[in-house]
Amino acid sequence: MEETTLNQKTLIASDTYDPVLKKQTIGTGIDLIAGTILGRVTASRKLLAYAAASNDGSQNPVGVLMEDASAAASDVDAVVGFPGAYVKGNMIGLDQAGEDALEARGIIFI
Repeated sequence: MEETTLNQKTLIASDTYDPVLKKQTIGTGIDLIAGTILGRVTASRKLLAYAAASNDGSQNPVGVLMEDASAAASDVDAVVGFPGAYVKGNMIGLDQAGEDALEARGIIFI
């Protein structure tokens, strides 16, 4: 199996509809890799991996992690993509409900 490193060029689907990029705090829990769909925890406002079954706010997807984030031991700041066009095949944790919710936020997948 060939190992692939995802970077912004492999995540962004269109150079005519570049995403809005912003540094955000990724909450402590696990290390995440670029392309992970993120949800925002209501109480802390920190981002975690989108989890449809959660009830802390992370069940509502808000953006795409644009770089690896080593958050297993502590919070880290990382670049997150917001409205824009992304390569659907390179997303991690994207389900149909998440895709529909993100589309309403201006995040589309090609």
